[in-house]
Amino acid sequence: MPRPPSVAFVGARSPLIEAVLTTASRAGGFTVHFVDGDTPPHEDGWRTPTWVLDPGLHPLDAGGKYDLAFDLIDRVLSILQQDVRVVLLSSNHVFAGERPLAPGAAARAPRSDYGRLLATLEDRVMGRGEHGLVLRRGRVLSAEDSLMMRWWNALKEGVAVIPPSQSACAPISVDTAAKALVAVLDRFGPEIFQVSAPDEITYLEIAQRMCGAMGLPEDRVLEAPPGAAAIDLKDPPPHVSLQTSPGLLETVPTPSDAVVRDILRTLAG
Repeated sequence: MPRPPSVAFVGARSPLIEAVLTTASRAGGFTVHFVDGDTPPHEDGWRTPTWVLDPGLHPLDAGGKYDLAFDLIDRVLSILQQDVRVVLLSSNHVFAGERPLAPGAAARAPRSDYGRLLATLEDRVMGRGEHGLVLRRGRVLSAEDSLMMRWWNALKEGVAVIPPSQSACAPISVDTAAKALVAVLDRFGPEIFQVSAPDEITYLEIAQRMCGAMGLPEDRVLEAPPGAAAIDLKDPPPHVSLQTSPGLLETVPTPSDAVVRDILRTLAG
C-alpha cells in the first residue's frame, strides 16, 4: 500500500511520543499532525488519509500517572469516514499474561478496565476492514520517557524511588517503535501486528540498575509492600511480552537489557 503523505496522531503529546513520531516520519517520509483535546485538526485534517490512535499507557506502566485518551479517540472514530485508514496502538494489557511471548492470535482476557477498553477499541478498529490496523507494542522506553526522567531526578536529589515491584515490561526502543509503525503503515487491514522485547524486566530491576549506574546506595530504591494496590489491577499480569509478528521488522527487537543499558548511558551522558 502506498505510504501516506501525512498522518494525524490522536493522543496525549509527550517527549517520548514526539521522539517516536519524529523518527517514524523521517524514515517513512510523511508529516505528522497532532490532535488532542486542545488542538483540533488543521482545516483539511479530517481528510488526512491515515490516523494513528494512542489511548496512552496503563497507569501502572506510567508510574501512577493518568493521561488517557479513550474519550477523545471515541469522538474521533465517531466522526471519521469508514474509508479513512486507522492504526490503533495497543498493548499487552488485552491479555491475561499467563505466558510469555503471547501470540497475536491468542485469546484476549484483559485483567483491568483499561485492558477491556483497549480490547473494545481493537474490535472497533478491526471492524473498519481493510482500513483498520492494530499494532500491539511492548512498553516504549527511552531517556525521554517521563518515568525514567522522574526516577533519575529523584535519585539524584536523594529521594527514594518505589516502583511497582510485581510489575514488568518488555521494553522496546524509540527506534524499534518507529520502525514498527512505519512497517504497519505499509500494510492493509484488517490485521493485528505485535512488537516487544523477547524477554521481560521488572520496573523494580530497572530502578535498581539505574541506582547502581549512578553509584548510589541500594536503599534509595524501595520495594512496594506486598499486596500494594496496582491501580485497577487486582494482580499485575505474570507475563507481558508479546510475540513479535514475523516479517514486521528486518531485525528482531533487542533484549530488554540492551534497551535499559542504552537509556542509562544516555541519561548519564
